[in-house]
Amino acid sequence: MKNSKDHTGRVLVIGLDGATLDLIRPWAEQGLLPTFQRIMEQGAWGPLRTIIPPLTGPAWTSFMTGKNPGKHALYDFVIRSPTGYTGVPINASQRDGDSLWRILSQAGKRVGVFMVPVTYPPEPVNGFMVTGMLTPADASDYAYPPQLAAELKTAVPTFSVTPEGTAHPLGREHELLAGLDNLSTMMMDATRYLMNRYPWDFYMLVFKEPDVAMHWLWRFHDENHAWHDPRAGDELKKGLQKVYQRMDACLAELLEMVGDDTLVMLMSDHGAGSLETYFHVNTWLVSQGFMKLKSDPATQFKRLLYKLGVTPIGLYKLIMALRQGKQVARTMRDRKTSALSLLRQVFLSFESVDWAATRAYSLGNYGQIYVNLQGRDPQGAVAPGAEYQQVVQEITTQLEALTDPRTGRRIPGQVHRREEIYHGHRLDEAPDLVFMPDDLRVNSFGMYQFPSKSWLEPVFDRSGGHRMDGIFMLHGPGVRPGVEIADVDMMDLTPTVLAAMGVPIPDDMDGKVLTKAFREDYFATRPISYTEAKTAAPRTQMEFSAQEEQEIKERLRALGYMA
Repeated sequence: MKNSKDHTGRVLVIGLDGATLDLIRPWAEQGLLPTFQRIMEQGAWGPLRTIIPPLTGPAWTSFMTGKNPGKHALYDFVIRSPTGYTGVPINASQRDGDSLWRILSQAGKRVGVFMVPVTYPPEPVNGFMVTGMLTPADASDYAYPPQLAAELKTAVPTFSVTPEGTAHPLGREHELLAGLDNLSTMMMDATRYLMNRYPWDFYMLVFKEPDVAMHWLWRFHDENHAWHDPRAGDELKKGLQKVYQRMDACLAELLEMVGDDTLVMLMSDHGAGSLETYFHVNTWLVSQGFMKLKSDPATQFKRLLYKLGVTPIGLYKLIMALRQGKQVARTMRDRKTSALSLLRQVFLSFESVDWAATRAYSLGNYGQIYVNLQGRDPQGAVAPGAEYQQVVQEITTQLEALTDPRTGRRIPGQVHRREEIYHGHRLDEAPDLVFMPDDLRVNSFGMYQFPSKSWLEPVFDRSGGHRMDGIFMLHGPGVRPGVEIADVDMMDLTPTVLAAMGVPIPDDMDGKVLTKAFREDYFATRPISYTEAKTAAPRTQMEFSAQEEQEIKERLRALGYMA
């Protein structure tokens, strides 16, 4: 039964990580997703263009700030360590700029934020917050106010910020489907409790189920995928569809809970599609002479093994073929130091690189390339100015002419210089180049340092990858019915929420208000206004402990985002 209270001016934002219209539209037309279909018929909708590259951490941060990464400073799941060539997992304290919920709190609005990625550690809000993805598994400080953590656990005993059964399911896809079903149940139980327990003007939650399912189940869904298994049963072939149907049911309940007078926004941080090939950027940089390896005997021995095919991917495939994945994972946890030491003795890594002679390296999930710059990088080898520009141009030229060594066919793609896609006072921290293949079935991956002797090869773990277009849907009072909008950007959503709630929009946001989604008279009663942006109050920079950092890296690795 719908809540009879007047909820005019309230906004509910529902995040569906990795959701895509490429799946929603046909399934909705077939009657498989009736709630999505109803929202599209009664509201405004369209593809949502995400940031470059299309990656969860920076994309959600661009949503919550209304700014591009050149202003909020988070470009990947990791930031470069200032003391070495390694990636350190990001956290919310490193974000530059106020979040949507902080702006709303300062305007006197009551907010609830639940399981949104990159919100740990939680920030004080006028309401409550429970942090999402990248929260350490053993953290107890994941809620604001702090006592909410124990309260929520009492109310929903199954609650966990790091639910089990949703990572690294290769060969265990049936377990994954059960784990995702349990996750959806937990998400709704917790949301039901929080929305009814606390007053709110703005509430947001993020379901990660579509993204996880896409990464690991796409090959069962897509008959044209190179890794498709026609012998798989219907549970796996329709597994992705079942996850979306579960999301549809969750949407139906959420719409019923908030009533027709609440503005409801659906969004995803990126889209989804087939992933078939890895482009190992660091391996390619070595092959082209931009990265140099040491000449000492130990490195030469590793390089010989490397050329013979003794590589991390080879070992991974053997472990999975022998069905020893769980045992190896336990060994790595229990004997981490000795296991890593053994791996370093056998495999090439960044420890094998002659940094003083290296001109470029990759550190990131989607084609990010950094020039090894003097004055910026610990052992910078390239001088700023003309030499820097020369290296950038050389890499650009070679990437633009890239051909598949297996077929001889060109791999078309865009090589973006950082100043072409980002702007702002944190631009200096951006990668110097981002290589995006036109066909994102090819993933330019720099987090695997030297995983294979081939720089281009078929995927070996995930079968689904990200796309630039996610989803945007708007439903509720004032929204034009059945309107498809074609040019919605990730950074447009926060200004739109602020305008709908009658809150002035800081003038340093990069997005626009999506007025075309509303009736012409909608903003007559709540005129859009802007305010001079204030310098965000600095947050105490939090650093993960060594144990927390390792644990988060392991979870990112289990999702395919970390070497």
